[in-house]
Amino acid sequence: MSLRIQITLFAVVAIFCLFAALYVRSYVDPRPHGVILFVADGLNLEMLAAARNTKFPSGGKLRMETLGNTAFLRVSTQNYAMPDAAAAVSAISTGRRLPNGRVGMDEKEIRLDNLVYIAEKRGRSVGLVSNGDLTHPTAASFYAATSDLSNRSDIATQLVDNSGIDIIMGGGSEAFLRDTPVSGGIREDGRNLMKEAKSKGYWLAASASEMDEIDVWRLPKVLALFNEKDLFYRADLQKWFPGKSRPANQPRLADMVRRAIQFLEYHVSGYFLVVNANLIGRAAEQNEGRRAVQEVLELDDALKTATAYSGKKTLIVLASTGGIGGMTLTGSPTSATKKTSATPAQDALPVAWSSGPGGIPRDEKSRSWQQRKIKMGLEQNNPSDPDHRQEALEFSPSGYRAGGDVFVTGSGTGSSAIKGFLDGSAIFEIIKNQL
Repeated sequence: MSLRIQITLFAVVAIFCLFAALYVRSYVDPRPHGVILFVADGLNLEMLAAARNTKFPSGGKLRMETLGNTAFLRVSTQNYAMPDAAAAVSAISTGRRLPNGRVGMDEKEIRLDNLVYIAEKRGRSVGLVSNGDLTHPTAASFYAATSDLSNRSDIATQLVDNSGIDIIMGGGSEAFLRDTPVSGGIREDGRNLMKEAKSKGYWLAASASEMDEIDVWRLPKVLALFNEKDLFYRADLQKWFPGKSRPANQPRLADMVRRAIQFLEYHVSGYFLVVNANLIGRAAEQNEGRRAVQEVLELDDALKTATAYSGKKTLIVLASTGGIGGMTLTGSPTSATKKTSATPAQDALPVAWSSGPGGIPRDEKSRSWQQRKIKMGLEQNNPSDPDHRQEALEFSPSGYRAGGDVFVTGSGTGSSAIKGFLDGSAIFEIIKNQL
């Protein structure tokens, strides 16, 4: 048989197999091709309402309010009344109530299967996107196993060495680089995980433009790290870079979601994408309501992008993992919607907090120091500034986690199970059944 005939036969068989796989994926397999899980730490119903009022002062709905299936979500932990971030997210990622202070392992330090591992075992490609530090527990819960959450270097090592995740985008580059005067890293073991990742076949990116330049047709593995720690807050970018301009190295959460879907969607066996909206909780910890509310809107924009780029055969789930600081809408009922030339609507944010650094310290020494910080300009006292902390009932260095029910919402195949009152572990089962 001539070489030309052999090549022709091979091409015909390859094309047939491709179309057969596409047919099975589209018409036979009942599972969704794409499964996208948004995890929003710190988002409660009061904050959702504040974000809605900010964007639609005259009435309207956020995208997250239109997904179609919604339930109340109980956040819980094995050993405390209030779960920390690790326990709250681990209930979703592993389906288990874990003790506070650990991810990916039970109280006997036995490693647990998580949704990422299950998706990989079932042949799916996997992506992890965060606008915060990728080694923070809210992201690490999907790939790491540790009881030492402060050891960011070890957590980053697990991400590169063991996770198998194909598309990784977010902040926290300092945990991947060795500690030298010029690297900006914190690693003391001499390893450069970014260089090692490249040797394992990852394409590296450190800016939005570099992320967009990677060819989709290569079905690449990507490690994109855009900042040493968290990415910048949306409210800060609006202040520093009015209009559409922004630093070249700072993609929006929606930009990362768009590229992640484009990289993942061509895998025949489907994909699982985790989107960690981490900055909502980070702002809530500091009673910074303007930053927190703008991050809810940033999440909502990313959700719009996901629905636009992922297609109809996709399961999309958005789960909050618990409130932080106890934000409450309060104040004059007209203060959030009244708009004058001197006080635009977005400058009025009538909220208060239950706990956090916005509270007045009880001891005289701390109260005096707080007042000195305001006079010295170290504590922002301008209500329209992103740094401004709204008042809190109780002073604490960081807002306490709240134990009230939050919410989960979703659309697509399998989302009909999102109804009533659910435990965080139920989200694990809903997604696992569709992987």
